[in-house]
Amino acid sequence: MYFNINALRVSLLISSYLEISYLDKVLKWCIRMSEIDPVCGMRIDPGRAKYKSVYKGKVYYFCSKWCMEEFDKNPEYYLKSGPRGMSSQIHNK
Repeated sequence: MYFNINALRVSLLISSYLEISYLDKVLKWCIRMSEIDPVCGMRIDPGRAKYKSVYKGKVYYFCSKWCMEEFDKNPEYYLKSGPRGMSSQIHNK
């Protein structure tokens, strides 16, 4: 039986490249299809977001009720200063 190791190496390289390339495209698509929670910075899927708020005609998406309520108290603060990040303890409230 003839076995060409070089052909196998090339085949594996091409296969690996295509899989990485495909996964890279999927990841980029997922990032484009997400929004950033303006309070904590988490990525939110707008299609599945449970918490939303409209400010000056723009819809903002949140990971939790707490983040939405914090934003609603002072939206300009979060829009100017950017997400602050939150501990898991706050997100579980």
